[in-house]
Amino acid sequence: MLVELTAACLLLMYEGQIAQLVKEDLNEGLEKAKGENVNSTDVMSEWDVVQRQLDCCGVHNWTDWGDNVPESCCLDRCHSPEARYREKGCLETLKNLFEENFLTTGISVIVLCVIEVLGMCFAMTLFCHISRSGLGYKL
Repeated sequence: MLVELTAACLLLMYEGQIAQLVKEDLNEGLEKAKGENVNSTDVMSEWDVVQRQLDCCGVHNWTDWGDNVPESCCLDRCHSPEARYREKGCLETLKNLFEENFLTTGISVIVLCVIEVLGMCFAMTLFCHISRSGLGYKL
C-alpha cells in the first residue's frame, strides 16, 4: 500500500518531467525511424501501430516525417500529390489521453488503498478474536 501511495505521489510531483521524457522519447524514436530503412524496421512498425491506434501522425504533425510520410499517416490516396494526412501529432494525443485518465487513475488508487486498509483492519480483528479464544497456534 505504501508503494502504491508513493508511486501516486511521485507521478503527481514529477508530471512535468515525465511529459518531457515522453516528448524526448517520441522525438528519438522518430529520428530512428526516419534514419533507417523504413520498410524493414521494428521502429517503423511500432510507429505505424501508434499512429493508427491513436489517430495521429508524427510527434507534432505529419511534417515531422519530411518527404517520406508513412502510409499510417494517410487518410486517403497516399501516393498522390493531394494526399490527406492526420493533422494531430502523437505527443498532443498522448497528453490528452493521460489528462483524461488522470482523475480515474487517482480515484482508483484511493479506492484501492481504502480497500487495503479495510482488509488489514478485518485481518487484525480476526487475529485478535482468534488469539483471545485460544484457538491460535500453540508452540
